Amino acid sequence: MKLQNIIETEYETVTGDEIKELAGVSHSCVSDLLTLYQKEWDKDQKIPANYTREDLTLYNQFSDAIKKSKISYTKEDITAFSILLHQFEGSSILEKAGSMLTALIAVHQKETNCEDEYLIITNHLKEKIDFISHTNSNARIRVRGNCGDYAGPFGEGSLIIEGNCGSFLGGSMKNGYVEVFGNAENMIGYHLYSGKIIIHKNVNSVGNQMKGGHIIVKGNVTNHVGAEMEGGRIDIEGTCKSFRHPKGMEVYNRGKKVEGKK
Repeated sequence: MKLQNIIETEYETVTGDEIKELAGVSHSCVSDLLTLYQKEWDKDQKIPANYTREDLTLYNQFSDAIKKSKISYTKEDITAFSILLHQFEGSSILEKAGSMLTALIAVHQKETNCEDEYLIITNHLKEKIDFISHTNSNARIRVRGNCGDYAGPFGEGSLIIEGNCGSFLGGSMKNGYVEVFGNAENMIGYHLYSGKIIIHKNVNSVGNQMKGGHIIVKGNVTNHVGAEMEGGRIDIEGTCKSFRHPKGMEVYNRGKKVEGKK
């Protein structure tokens, strides 16, 4: 199956044979980008233990390296790059792939003024990729598969995840849009300032220290809602184990406002 066929196929898992075929016909620039990624990863192999979503060090490192390399690539090449990441599974090299993908998208968008949606494919990977869309870019990104932790834009971009996602989704986001068609884990919308997050299935915890914006959970919340919440609105359409939001906050369960704690 050629890359364009893979891109146009909704919700289909990429097979091993398709990966091998793609690797055999992939543009040389994709191989160059994979080599560049590994080279940059080798400079500082471990992500610092205190690394947070607000830290753009990795993104800036990869962004600078891409610009200096002057490798010319298309948005389809970025999709191919995401597919070929399978070769790093089982090693720590995959840990920084989300920052590299995000940098590839941001640099390409800025240089080409591309307004099209960028596609990242992860549904063939066993491991989840962290830090996807971890930038101030206003790019529109779709992930066909699952995401790891710390996903979502800081600025006015959008992120659509067709699978599940990890923790800290949409943290500190301003004016962005995030939609997850699967489940989400912990601290969803942590420190959210503005923008919108929609989770179609279940969430563990949501709205921690939320400042503004709107979060909609169409499924259940298995742990808590609104801990230390300061503003914004949360709508839970399913059940919730524990409401922890302060009094006066806009939290609704099945259309009815839930009074907060003092």
